[in-house]
Amino acid sequence: MKHHAFCLAMFLVGLAEAAVPLAQSPWARVPVFPSGCYSTQDDFAAKITATQATVTRDIAQLDQSNNELKERAKNADVGDPAARAARVQSLLMKDPQAAMKMMQQSQAAGTTAQTAAPEDTAKQQMLDRELKDLLTQYRVALDKAVAPVEARILNRFVPGGRKWQGFLGSGASDADRADWALLNKQWNTEREKACAPWWQASGPFHAWFKRYRDHLIQDHTPWVEQNEQAGAGFMALMADSSSGSYKSTAALNAVSDYMKRASEVFNNRPLEPRPNINE
Repeated sequence: MKHHAFCLAMFLVGLAEAAVPLAQSPWARVPVFPSGCYSTQDDFAAKITATQATVTRDIAQLDQSNNELKERAKNADVGDPAARAARVQSLLMKDPQAAMKMMQQSQAAGTTAQTAAPEDTAKQQMLDRELKDLLTQYRVALDKAVAPVEARILNRFVPGGRKWQGFLGSGASDADRADWALLNKQWNTEREKACAPWWQASGPFHAWFKRYRDHLIQDHTPWVEQNEQAGAGFMALMADSSSGSYKSTAALNAVSDYMKRASEVFNNRPLEPRPNINE
């Protein structure tokens, strides 16, 4: 119960301080998405993994600074309820205009959260369904594209309906190898023709990530940032620290989530063309 009044006051009397701007927008860190069909033919996986690591580090640093401010505020919240209330009143009366601004901004944050949170969740769920459908359509398109060649491969190498092992044994004849090389080349060609439009810059996956980025920047981050910072002014007040400004991690967390999705999706590309001779 000791900190109950403090937490309630933070909720009701928050200040949405502007976060100290980063030297560079966190969105500028996101590596350029690849447009090729094969994941081993570019360095996207390595780039996005390295960038994710730096963003995770920066989030941890901001969390540590914000937690230190919270601890200083909690440690200052001592004494019986009457003494704490008197101290808060005294601190607020030092600057009545700032106190009123804190009240107004806290109320605005609460009102925004009531409407923005469910809208944000609904938009996120819609985008998730879109991406799931795209991945399903993509896999179906590739399977459909190679199906005729796959049928010829089975007809050539699996006479009588024996189970196809997907490789040529060491005893395969030159004719087997030649036929396999030709059919496998056709298989790769058909898969590449079907695969390429999905990953090109104007393709469905790039378009989905554009919509997702817009959602995170325009819909998600602003209200989360406002809500996240709602108690920052009161915390700084209680800690009596003019240097203790709260720095939102909302944008960095959005970028981190965005890159996690990108890593999962773009690493879903085929690694490389299927080898002509696979023994």
